[in-house]
Amino acid sequence: PVYELENVDQAMFSIMGRYWFEDGLLPYVGLFDHKGPIIFLLNGIGWSLTGNVHGIALLQIFFMLAYCLLAWYMVGCRHGQGYAYFSVIMSLFALRIVYANGNTLEEFGLPFQMLATLGLYLWSEQETVEHRPVWAFVYGVCAAYFVLNRASDALCVCLGCLIVVLSLIWAKAWRNIFDNFVAGICGMAIVFLPFILYF
Repeated sequence: PVYELENVDQAMFSIMGRYWFEDGLLPYVGLFDHKGPIIFLLNGIGWSLTGNVHGIALLQIFFMLAYCLLAWYMVGCRHGQGYAYFSVIMSLFALRIVYANGNTLEEFGLPFQMLATLGLYLWSEQETVEHRPVWAFVYGVCAAYFVLNRASDALCVCLGCLIVVLSLIWAKAWRNIFDNFVAGICGMAIVFLPFILYF
């Protein structure tokens, strides 16, 4: 990551993560920023890997690789491998423009957006309307991740869940709605509870 003077957010994420992990300064107490704690946690992990911003870059590579694999799989399911490779490569060029300096909320959120989208895509390709609760668990994890980063980023996941719920209501699949609701809450709890207990 390269932090220029106008990239205050990225620099602040790095500072918050570094001093949280190195000096024990609690976010929102010892240092303050308006973003959620996950981006600070990721930056702290990055700093602890290498002792400098290169650890954050390693995390960026990992998250971008996860995005690429999920995008490749999803596009390949529908259009074949050649088109999948082409789509992922083209998306990387577009993402390069958006995430030029790296260490952004959106960049670290991409794999979670793709994972939720993959679940919705696989559900839409089914013969039946029934929705597998394991995917509701995944949506819960993804939505909680976004709420703890920037709540507005959870909109995509929430809209997808709304479509699923409305489809299940239309089909009168009450038990499936309940099972998915419980799974979604469990997924959210997995992400929320450690932060609730820590802070």
